[in-house]
Parts: sequence; structure tokens; C-alpha cells
Amino acid sequence: PPVDDMVYISDNTYTRDEVLGCEEDLLNTLNFSLCCTTEKNFLRRFQMAAAADIDAVKYLNFVVVLSNFLCERSLQEYEFVQFSHSTIAAGALALALHTLSLPAWTKTLSFYSGYTESDVEFQRAIFALHKLHRKTFESMSMIPLRFQAVNDKYLAQKNLGIAKIPPCESLPSFVQTS
Repeated sequence: PPVDDMVYISDNTYTRDEVLGCEEDLLNTLNFSLCCTTEKNFLRRFQMAAAADIDAVKYLNFVVVLSNFLCERSLQEYEFVQFSHSTIAAGALALALHTLSLPAWTKTLSFYSGYTESDVEFQRAIFALHKLHRKTFESMSMIPLRFQAVNDKYLAQKNLGIAKIPPCESLPSFVQTS
């Protein structure tokens, strides 16, 4: 709200300068860090790193859109609150790469993401995302209406109809399921 409104709300307890001073103190305390990171922030960085290892632009487009789809679907499922945003992004990218028969994880991706194939949390995220992709694909017509928007968005041609791509039969070899 405008500063004058804040002064009014405080019933003129604080002057305009005092409100601005308080705001300045708050921003300095937070080091002007006001943004909220999401899976998308991490996913964009990881996708750029993956691009270095993917030769064909055609594959890169599919990888980008499929990993975006998996991340957006994860936002609709309570099971994913246990994972950090970066873990979901890394898992979605690894699963998208594997689904499209590309190497699921490379040294480049490990370097830029900080995740290695032996990272248990990373493996758990891939497993959960694979389960979600299977569930989404198998019950496309039975998804509750409130969750249908993401599927509709990724069925559209501008998103390469990516929601129609079946999930991979198996998980990447480095993912331990037990």
C-alpha cells in the first residue's frame, strides 16, 4: 500500500518518514532479498546445463517441455512437499532425459546442480515423479477437473503435446527403488 495509507492505518501514530525508515530497515535486514524461489528457477539453470550435452535442438525442446510438465504436475500433489524445489527440478530433468532415451544425468549436470547419482533424496524425487507421470498418463481422462488445466496446457501443440508422451518403462539405472 502507499505510504500515506500506512500512516492513515496507524491512525497517524507514525509519520511518513518513520514508515519509510521502518521499510528501509526491513529491506536492509533482508538484504533486499524479496524473491521466492520455485522449481522453475532451478529448472531453467539445470536445463541450460543439459543443453551443453544435447546435440539436437529438437530433443532439447522436448526435454525442456517434459521437465516443465513434470514440475508443474508435482505442484498439484501433496507428496512433493517433502522435497526441496531444486530436488524436484533436478529429478524432473533427469526423468525427462531418461524418458526421451537420453543420458539421465551427466557430469555437467552434477557440476551445475550439485546433485550426484548417489544422492538418495534426488533418487527418491525421480521415483516419485515417475510414479506421478505414470498415474497422470494412465488416468488422463479421470483427473479431477481442478487439476485438468496443467494436462490441457501440455496437450496443446504449442507445448508439443508432451502430456501424450508415455512414461518410461524403467527408472534410470542409478535410482535405487528399495
